[in-house]
Amino acid sequence: MGDFTLKKSVHARLGSLRLGFNCFTMGIGDDFTKRLLIEAGVGAGARVLDAGCGPGDVTLIVAELVGASGAVVGLDRNEDLLQRARARAHESGFGDRVSVVFGDLSALTAVGLAPESFDFIVARRVLMYVPGAGDVVKAFVPLLKPGGVVVLHEHEGGAMAPACVDPGAFAEHLRIQALLRKVLEIEGCDPHMGLRLYGVAADAGLEVLRTAAEAVVQTPTQPCPIAMLLQIMKPRIVASGLVSEEQLDVPAICAHLDAEREAARLDTYVVDMMFGVIARRRALGL
Repeated sequence: MGDFTLKKSVHARLGSLRLGFNCFTMGIGDDFTKRLLIEAGVGAGARVLDAGCGPGDVTLIVAELVGASGAVVGLDRNEDLLQRARARAHESGFGDRVSVVFGDLSALTAVGLAPESFDFIVARRVLMYVPGAGDVVKAFVPLLKPGGVVVLHEHEGGAMAPACVDPGAFAEHLRIQALLRKVLEIEGCDPHMGLRLYGVAADAGLEVLRTAAEAVVQTPTQPCPIAMLLQIMKPRIVASGLVSEEQLDVPAICAHLDAEREAARLDTYVVDMMFGVIARRRALGL
């Protein structure tokens, strides 16, 4: 199953998938991830490692792509999230092709995964949280079959987004996004990992086949998940010490964000930028 080539019929295969994009779930950017996976060649019979799988959003996308003859292994260091990923796989009818493994990406060699056992390795919104992201990607390489492919999806915050024509019209959006970025920085996250993906893959000795980027946008009639992220990150925001729980009135903030969006009339607000890299392990002897 190794040595996959990039697929051209991306849109045709996307149309057959059941799992659609919903910006109000944790699957932010699912459509972008799907296109990367399909273009990389993930398909029936493939064996795939979902590195840092969390609750299984990407695991489920991959499980549908690989079909009953394929296999997906979800790896995460959070046992609760692994249990959730396993349960969701069974609920979706993919229990026969999905397994989960407890392990830390920073110590992959200790996990016990067999060398050259995967056709693909996918990691979405993981490397930005991992110290030594380059070393993690280098550790992916021995797990791939010769010609196997790594698919990476990360975000970029600060250098290119958020962006809008009139900052005054989106003052609350910009304030909340600045707060979220500050929390991530305190936690040691690299907000620019998306821009670093090409270098991380190339430095690992992989052959970079494709680099792509896509904006996450909001319009007056198309909301995006800033409020949802705020709710999810509320405990972490309070723990950061930047604001108190009393100051973080999420319903009021959400109402303010909605009012700004609706008042923007014809304006588009760029919430975030997503970056993707498809890179291949070189065949032996090359």
